[in-house]
This record gives sequence, structure tokens and C-alpha cells, in this order.
Amino acid sequence: MKEEIKLWWSYAEADLKTAEHAAEAGDYYAAGFWAQQAVEKGLKALVLYKGSEFRKIHDLETLAKKVDATAAIIDKCKKISPAYTIARYPDAALKPAKSVTKEEAEELVKLAKEVLEWAKNQMR
Repeated sequence: MKEEIKLWWSYAEADLKTAEHAAEAGDYYAAGFWAQQAVEKGLKALVLYKGSEFRKIHDLETLAKKVDATAAIIDKCKKISPAYTIARYPDAALKPAKSVTKEEAEELVKLAKEVLEWAKNQMR
């Protein structure tokens, strides 16, 4: 596997750990953000693995479609993607960052793990 792919994947794994730690610490909006970042980097690693390139985007659904993800994976990506905007923009119209609940954060981390596991299997 190319070093660039390994680098993206290692950051995806690190971001997932950060998401887990944030959720455990009660920083729920941050957990969602890092879950989104983990999936973004994992999907970008998969894009590179498949011999393609990507634009500098944060939309997980677009990245998932680029790697021919299943409908179930695309759906998970749709659920995770808004966490980026919610965390980055505290006044986001979607939902105020501080209103993310423990259950929502845990769900985002769980979904991120599932997407990353799928991506990892695609690179075997």
C-alpha cells in the first residue's frame, strides 16, 4: 500500500480515537466532529487506494459515492456529515453545537466505526 494511503488511514484511526475520547469526556459535539473527520479521511484513503483523486471536500456522501459504497454506507455517511458543520459553526442553522446529546454522539461514533470497517475491508 502506498505511503500516502497509509498516512490518510492512520489519521482516520487517530481521529476515531479522538472521537471516542471526546464522547467519554462529555464533549459530544466534538465527538461528532471527530467521527466525521475519521470517516472523511478513511474514505479519502479508499479513494486513493482505488487509484483516484479527490477534491478537497468534506461531504461524506459524495466521497462514499466516489468509491461505489453500498446504499447502507451512503446512508451512514449522510447521517455523519452534518456533524462537521455543527461543530465548526456554533451558530449553525442545523443545530447548535452544544445541543448534541450523549446518545447522538455515541451513534455518530458507532456509525463512523462501521463506515471505517467497511472501507478497511475494501482495501484488503
